[in-house]
Amino acid sequence: MALQIQQVISDGISVAASRNGAIFAVLFVVVETVGLLLFFGAGTLYVPVDVGTGITSGTDIAAGGELPQMASSIAILLTSAFTSIITIPLSIIAIRTFVGGHTDSIPDPYIFDRIGRATVSGVIVNFLYGILLFAIPIAAAIGLLLSIATIGRLDVLPDQYSIVVFAIIGLLIIFGTILVLGIVWLHFLFILHEVSIRHRGVLGAFKGSWDTVRGHRLTVAMLGVALVAIRMSVSWFAVPSTGGHWSPVQIVITSASIVASSIVGVFVAAIFARAYRNLRPDVTDGFM
Repeated sequence: MALQIQQVISDGISVAASRNGAIFAVLFVVVETVGLLLFFGAGTLYVPVDVGTGITSGTDIAAGGELPQMASSIAILLTSAFTSIITIPLSIIAIRTFVGGHTDSIPDPYIFDRIGRATVSGVIVNFLYGILLFAIPIAAAIGLLLSIATIGRLDVLPDQYSIVVFAIIGLLIIFGTILVLGIVWLHFLFILHEVSIRHRGVLGAFKGSWDTVRGHRLTVAMLGVALVAIRMSVSWFAVPSTGGHWSPVQIVITSASIVASSIVGVFVAAIFARAYRNLRPDVTDGFM
């Protein structure tokens, strides 16, 4: 069955512009705000902790001072993990609601049915997906360095030709990396949908997402690129300044951007959910 983009967008907007869509928008605003504050605070500020003995840990860092780079990185990593654990179950419930097409109320099974297992699977698949996206350019960079080292060691080409060969190899690896990243992104767009709707495990989610996109790559890519571009363009303004000096204008812009980003995110999630429903005709209204 071909992906009906116009119908998918219409259905997505319809379910997003509903009572349930408004509820999810508010919840995502809260989650994004808390996550942003934790991310910013944990990465830059030191808060002394009294463990009940009246003695805080010995340190030369003043309260509210800037953390060392290593401590800041660890704090940001832990904060990101905490935010992810909060966001994923909310995303799972939203996906179930939008795939089911409910607009006025959220059925109890969408909230409680295997939500713990789905959350664990969702955290793991997102983590593995992130590692995969990180590993591809790293592998490409290593391949480029090895190619340069090998050609340089063989010393079979004059210097002017070696430079041309290095440039060609570099361009091929860059374009190849972009192509591979695009293929991975496209085929794993629906891993969380597979976890949420079909109760897939980790490996099953990757396989199910790949099967969902198969035969519809071009239309899914067109829809996905457009939606992600819109989402990212709005989310970019919600990134806070890390310079430590906030003006009233920055606070207003960041706050408004968080709200706008959450609202747009709900519409994007709803359209993706309806696309998944369209691509998976075996998913019926009683999928739970």
